[in-house]
Amino acid sequence: MGEKNSSVNLNAGHRQRLRKRFLDNGISALAPHEIVELLLTFSIPQKDVKPLAKSLLNRFADLRGIFSAQPDLLMQQPGIKENSAALFKLVYALCENLQEKELNSSDIIANPLAAIRYLRTRIGYENREVMALIFLDNANIVRGCEWSAGKSNRVSFYPQNIARSILQNNASGVIIAHNHPSGVCTPSEADLRSTRMLKDYLEQLDLKLVDHLLITRSTHLSLLNRIGCIFKNYSEPVIDPERFCNESFQKAQVAILNEK
Repeated sequence: MGEKNSSVNLNAGHRQRLRKRFLDNGISALAPHEIVELLLTFSIPQKDVKPLAKSLLNRFADLRGIFSAQPDLLMQQPGIKENSAALFKLVYALCENLQEKELNSSDIIANPLAAIRYLRTRIGYENREVMALIFLDNANIVRGCEWSAGKSNRVSFYPQNIARSILQNNASGVIIAHNHPSGVCTPSEADLRSTRMLKDYLEQLDLKLVDHLLITRSTHLSLLNRIGCIFKNYSEPVIDPERFCNESFQKAQVAILNEK
């Protein structure tokens, strides 16, 4: 009985020291396993959680891997139950929310890395392809965001739907992004061709494709920059020329919004 109480007191003292080190010096004072350990102390009382923290890091590779993992996958780890899984997901969701608020109040064209960091957090770690749309006005202010999930290795988008969303968000341009779950930051021919088609389509509506970003866990690529080299002679018509000879840009935009 005395040995059990001694173990409990030792764990309590260790937890207090860990918490104080964080409060006094910030998160940079903690090793990755200590960050996980500190969080686990809030969901697992009176137990040495350091071995569990190290096991989680070994299984999920790094902190981001742990926080971005689905709850059912987290709970496959012995010692992790619903309370702990919920805590990890709450912290991750809170970080996403704060990043989104920061994005919505920033000039992301002047600070493109802010958009890339945000997009990597939101879609870079997904195990299936996800498309993100960030709508901007002429002053580069974010007017809205949209997310849509595709299949395990494919996501599709349609220029007309994107144009409609731009106008519905009172925007003049869009950043489009999608992820490669494989981690390979190499665009397919379809990625490049669809980027050029979307750029041409939006330009004829007096709208702008600000960029199309390919996002992975560790890197990114601008497809808009790439198509300048790949499709120098690309001239595939995207919109009926007669329609735009007979209608102004404004009427064409209204028609896009009114179409079912």
